[in-house]
Amino acid sequence: MKNNNKYPNGNRMIQSDSNANKVVAFPSDKIYHDILVSQEEILDFAYSNYSDELLLFIEEQLHTLSEDAYLNQITTFFSSIWAIFYMPIENKGQTIFDKFIIKKRNMIKRQIVLDNIMGWKGFFTPVFGVLKQINGNDLVVECLFSNKTYTIPADRGNLPILGDYLLFFSIQVLGKQDKFLSYIKISGKVKDSILQSIEESLLSIQVENGIEKLSPETYINNYFPQFLSTLIIEVTEKKLHLNVMDSNQK
Repeated sequence: MKNNNKYPNGNRMIQSDSNANKVVAFPSDKIYHDILVSQEEILDFAYSNYSDELLLFIEEQLHTLSEDAYLNQITTFFSSIWAIFYMPIENKGQTIFDKFIIKKRNMIKRQIVLDNIMGWKGFFTPVFGVLKQINGNDLVVECLFSNKTYTIPADRGNLPILGDYLLFFSIQVLGKQDKFLSYIKISGKVKDSILQSIEESLLSIQVENGIEKLSPETYINNYFPQFLSTLIIEVTEKKLHLNVMDSNQK
């Protein structure tokens, strides 16, 4: 039997023209693809226009780097992503992400794509957790700090197993939980030592900045480069396996 359904998965966005009584439909997987592409465009925009600011940020924030070039590259890359969304670059308090929206908003053809990207301003959050479930292509991760669960798509070529630790930036895509670009995967049963190192780093920041109490969630949100450096040092000392999907594997 011939399948006349143009969108067999049922995913589509419908716009109607009441005057012409016409319906124009396009699949949500196309919208999803456009949103994924926009993530790469944000990085291109940042590196093309604010490379000096990002370089200065890295030099100021990442005082302790690993002797491993691969780990240094990961630390720099993920810290730069955090800076794009969190670091003000001028007196108005605007971030590189804000600048991207201002510059590119009229170039994004679909309003639903623009609305989704703009929504990241409130949902972009670093998450560090343990993999609890694997449902098809979806990974269910429990945050070590809040016990909140996140469901994100797996990276092709960098599939974790239950018990692995994942570090990623949580965003919303078409109303569902997702991740920005990729995640860092860490294999090894080292929860206690990792948490101890994180706590020591957190307490150090409290003392240095005169903060009475700093919660782990605020720590990873506002001091992500220090958090990531602490994590990388732990990975190096414990000789754990760390991996990030290569862009060629997408």
